[in-house]
Amino acid sequence: MAKIHREKYYNQILELFRKGNNMSTIAEILNINRLDVRKVLEENKLYQPSYLKLRNDYDKMVIKVKKYYVDDNLSAVEVAEKAGISDRSVIRLLKGMNIPIRPQSYYVTTNSVNEKAFSEYTPESVYWQGLLLVMAVCSIVEQIEMQIMHMC
Repeated sequence: MAKIHREKYYNQILELFRKGNNMSTIAEILNINRLDVRKVLEENKLYQPSYLKLRNDYDKMVIKVKKYYVDDNLSAVEVAEKAGISDRSVIRLLKGMNIPIRPQSYYVTTNSVNEKAFSEYTPESVYWQGLLLVMAVCSIVEQIEMQIMHMC
């Protein structure tokens, strides 16, 4: 449609769109091409192609992943859970941003050791002490049994 014709239908297109009609319906009502309706809507920022919506969603996800991983110091698995994507996708996004991937041992040494866990006697600390003691005894018994089996 020529620019003159588009200007002729300009207000009608906007009015019909604001009433809830989609592009195809507006084109049918006004007997014009759907792409002309789209141009008017794009000019007024009322239409955004789906690939741009996907791009915006992707950009938001990248920002979220970077924040969780770099700023909040979460693991890739934790980032994946929070962001609602797979941990492999998190790794791919981080590599795409040239962010170095931390080894798994980083989390074991920095996040899971509590040096003061047994400094006070609490029901929880006594429980864990007992559990560790039982595990140690079982391990020793197992080693003794293995030595006896080798002697026979």
